[in-house]
Amino acid sequence: MHLNLRRGFLELFVLVILTIVASYFLQRMRAEPLPTRIPSEAWTIESSAVWVSPSRAVDLYNKGNLLFVDIREEESFREGHIPGAINLPVSRLRELYDTFLPWAQGQRLCLYGEVENAADLDEALLELEDLGHTALTAFPYGWDAWVHHGGKIESGADGVLEPAWEEYEGDESEEYGGDESEEDAEEAR
Repeated sequence: MHLNLRRGFLELFVLVILTIVASYFLQRMRAEPLPTRIPSEAWTIESSAVWVSPSRAVDLYNKGNLLFVDIREEESFREGHIPGAINLPVSRLRELYDTFLPWAQGQRLCLYGEVENAADLDEALLELEDLGHTALTAFPYGWDAWVHHGGKIESGADGVLEPAWEEYEGDESEEYGGDESEEDAEEAR
């Protein structure tokens, strides 16, 4: 009896080891490996946006069905981004929204950032929902997954938004002809 029990444990141990090894190789062979780096907060995204996998995001890009919105900071965007993407850093979303709006009207938006900053993605999605956007897609796997899955990339400033207006930081009388002196008024006549 004792020998049968020991043999049963040995068989169970071998079976567990074989299952682990098989799982590892199946994961490596998948066309789209299961995510292994998504932080736990990514799974609690509160937005009603549709999630897309890396391969699905690349397919949608190739079909031209989405406007990709990069929520990373401008420096990261300039270093590399999805071609045609608009840079709308979550830290400046409200500030740049008026400039962003013409790009976004009538478009299905796909927001992406860094997988480590899933909370930023959720914040941007909720913010855009509050502003009335309903056609939202989330790519929570981020920029690194896009590159890893062979998505097209570019670098540079194309897609960087500037505020719709900027405050003038000079002397109003210089630029706008504010308070003219009496001598200037005489000369003008």
